[in-house]
Amino acid sequence: MSYSIAYNTNEFDENGNTRYENISWNVLYSNDDFIIGTEQFQYWFENESNKDTKDSIDDFKNSENFYQLRDSYYPIYNYVHILQYFPSNDETLKILENAPNIAILYDENLGVYLISLTGCGMDFGDSIAYAYMIIDRIIPKDLIPTQRLTKYLLKINVIISSKAI
Repeated sequence: MSYSIAYNTNEFDENGNTRYENISWNVLYSNDDFIIGTEQFQYWFENESNKDTKDSIDDFKNSENFYQLRDSYYPIYNYVHILQYFPSNDETLKILENAPNIAILYDENLGVYLISLTGCGMDFGDSIAYAYMIIDRIIPKDLIPTQRLTKYLLKINVIISSKAI
């Protein structure tokens, strides 16, 4: 069973901090190889850097392109899905690589990990189902995956809730 709740992702405390910790961004920020593979880094490196790869990542982290990258990994909706389990860094990195329109958040006050969308304009049900699959090892029955995702999940022997398909 999955739980989805209305959640104000634009709420800040008196210090200007969000009410949640963005696990996806924390994992991405500490993974230079992932950052180097992003479109934002590639654009910056080709057009604005001094072309010295060794120093580039630190220079990039002080550029406007870096802040655009950061903003793309923050929620855009005031709606989240609650996870049952703690996501490891490896699981979070898999989600970043394969479902880039998903952010994993942690709300200390609620004591829960959350899935949030960072993109819009399409049906990201597969991305949400993928995040559940990676972290909780089960896809909730109310997130009926598409035929494409279902075939993939059956190949890797993931549990799909019996009423899902």
